[in-house]
Amino acid sequence: MPGEDFMSWSVTAASNANADAGINWQENQPRNSVNNSARSMMAAMAKDRKLRNGGYITTGTANAQIITSDVGYTAGAAPTGIIVRPKVGPALTNTGPMTLQLDATTAAPVKDLLGGDVMSGNWIAGSYPEVIFDGTNWLLIGSVVGWATGDIKLTYKSVADDGWIMMDDGSIGDATSGGTTRANADTLGLFTLFYASPFTDATAPIQTSSGAATTRAAQGAAATAYATHCRLVLPATKGRALSAAGAGSGLTAHTLGSTFGSEASDVPGHSHGISFDDIGIPGGDGSSGSFIVSHLRDYPLGTGVVVSQQTSVGGTNVSPSIYLNVMIKL
Repeated sequence: MPGEDFMSWSVTAASNANADAGINWQENQPRNSVNNSARSMMAAMAKDRKLRNGGYITTGTANAQIITSDVGYTAGAAPTGIIVRPKVGPALTNTGPMTLQLDATTAAPVKDLLGGDVMSGNWIAGSYPEVIFDGTNWLLIGSVVGWATGDIKLTYKSVADDGWIMMDDGSIGDATSGGTTRANADTLGLFTLFYASPFTDATAPIQTSSGAATTRAAQGAAATAYATHCRLVLPATKGRALSAAGAGSGLTAHTLGSTFGSEASDVPGHSHGISFDDIGIPGGDGSSGSFIVSHLRDYPLGTGVVVSQQTSVGGTNVSPSIYLNVMIKL
């Protein structure tokens, strides 16, 4: 262990004479060394404080990040039980499973509290995640388990949470794509999801960075389209009711991401079978019977009685509704 390190201290006072290589608390030590030992204890506490308060900014890549501390941990595993809370470096939001390395220790996977790989966006640039090392993995304390790329949630918020975007019928892509909803490297996972089948150029259109229409066939694989700064237009969501994709029993099949329906509705021309009895109608002949009334013309029912019908009737037929915003996980 390096010197001035909390993790080398013992809970048994008598064992701390030289437990820390950088602090001397042995019996009969020279009087002029006491102040140095006290100052080293202060330094050790300050280093630990900095490890826990975001004083260190991660470096490396989005899915392989490094914390370089003032403690200077050496090769091998990080100390079991150490807790750190770094500030995630600029543009280092993770895009999938990731590792963390503390100083020169061996990089280890970052997991959620159930032992699963962290998901895209669990480790967000500029945030202060807290992790504890269990001897094998870094466990993300307070991590949200269950949200993955493409998951959605309904909200009354008008601004998306960190790691999420609004389904606002806009577009996404990398930092130079010109994406109108989000243009950032953390969109790769969602871009890839919507690029693949069953989504199509009709349900999730592809555009160049200038906004011109292009196609999946022209661009090739999702990674290629993303690398050439294409945008992907999110499936149309605003103002629409959400329904389950697939083919329910006896119902029409609807593909994931497809849209259907119209606000306006027409009642087409059609016929009704009706019965009549004009007894009691002035001028009636006392007859009764039945016939078909078509929506294509007027029919007299005895003297002075006419049923008038239209060829079609326009209007709306909307269930009582309330409108919310939709967020989707990057």
